[in-house]
Order: sequence, then C-alpha cells, then structure tokens
Amino acid sequence: MPESQDWVAHVTLPGLPPKKAQHAYRALIPEMGEVAGKSTVSIAETDGSITLTIRADSLSALRAALNAYLRWLIMVDQVEDIADRALVPPSPPA
Repeated sequence: MPESQDWVAHVTLPGLPPKKAQHAYRALIPEMGEVAGKSTVSIAETDGSITLTIRADSLSALRAALNAYLRWLIMVDQVEDIADRALVPPSPPA
C-alpha cells in the first residue's frame, strides 16, 4: 500500500466484559493487517476495551474496513452468547 494514507479512524469499544474482549481480540487477530490492499488495521485489547486503528487511502476503503471489523465483532458476540446458552445445564422438569 502506498505511504500516503489520508484517512485514519480510531474506534474504541469500552466496557466489554473482560472475557468477551479477550475472545473478540483473539478472533480478530488473524484478520489484522492489510485489507484488500487499500487499508491496514491494527487491534488492541486492554481492560475490557477493544480498540481498532484503521488507516486507508480513501474514505470508501476506510468505511469498508470499519464495516467489516464491526460485523466481525458483532458475530463474535453472537457466537459467544450462543455458546454460553449451550453450556448452561437444562432446568430440571417441574
């Protein structure tokens, strides 16, 4: 990607349960780096917060990368909720 990147976004999602923040971070690490040759993404996790830093050579590339990462974060959250419900033992019959 060219050195002259014009667009940068820093997005922090605070207040997540630490377990969810760690799972989201670990799930997104493989996706970190260059996105379609038009943007680069880094991710950090600290104390229940996820921070994305997206650098792009155009506003549309920035938007596309941001949308992709936010969709992935939503998916991680939904999968974790499903897994948590599946691990809860069923209630005894009444």
